[in-house]
Amino acid sequence: MIDPNDNETIENLEREEINFPRIQFIDNPLQRNRTTIIEAYTNIFNKGYAAYLADLDWDRDGDIDWQNNMLQHLHGIILQMIEAYRNNNNDELLKKIFIYIQLWGGNAGRNIFLQSGGFEHNFNIKIYKKFVKLTINSEFNNARIRLNKMTQIGTAFSTKHLHFWSNTEAPIYDSIISKIVFGRKNPNNKADYPRYMTALYDLAEEEGPNVTSSIIERSIFNWSDTEEGKLWSDLRMKTL
Repeated sequence: MIDPNDNETIENLEREEINFPRIQFIDNPLQRNRTTIIEAYTNIFNKGYAAYLADLDWDRDGDIDWQNNMLQHLHGIILQMIEAYRNNNNDELLKKIFIYIQLWGGNAGRNIFLQSGGFEHNFNIKIYKKFVKLTINSEFNNARIRLNKMTQIGTAFSTKHLHFWSNTEAPIYDSIISKIVFGRKNPNNKADYPRYMTALYDLAEEEGPNVTSSIIERSIFNWSDTEEGKLWSDLRMKTL
């Protein structure tokens, strides 16, 4: 781990070298500073999937606080639906779980609804079922590789699905983590995810029994929106 105030060391880190900021790892909810799920909801709704969102009490003009509360609400609903699916495999429920995870992930996941023929063309339930089976068997990297075969799904979102189906055991690896941990903009390098998992699990073990990999990761996501976190990313990406 590197002191986030040690700008010279951060700037001189090698690209692709794994490094974590030495910050407090606190079990706080995920907090983002942009209302990206509002845009995601609109895209999903306007593309004909309003029925899947009907049980959500949605505010199209919601502020940041509303969004962050909704992120927690969605997180809980998704885990409940996954538990229900484990007890009673149902294709419509599986499809709804997929859509909700895309919504939780924000507007960056919109392309599966907008590009290459739209959601009905892009969503492949056979691939998703295989992904679920691999995840339940704790074959996280193989599951990620499988889900990446679905059109318009890359590692940033396949690992969000992993996060939920593994009951938050598998980490998310998107551009935020890629910039901070690897100094790399694109999270789709094939070798990065297993390296990141190993490093994250090792760090959690070093930090002790009260700090899980999920707590570390959530702390990094929240920290990434701070001025200190943004400076770290800029220095690692050498954009200053």
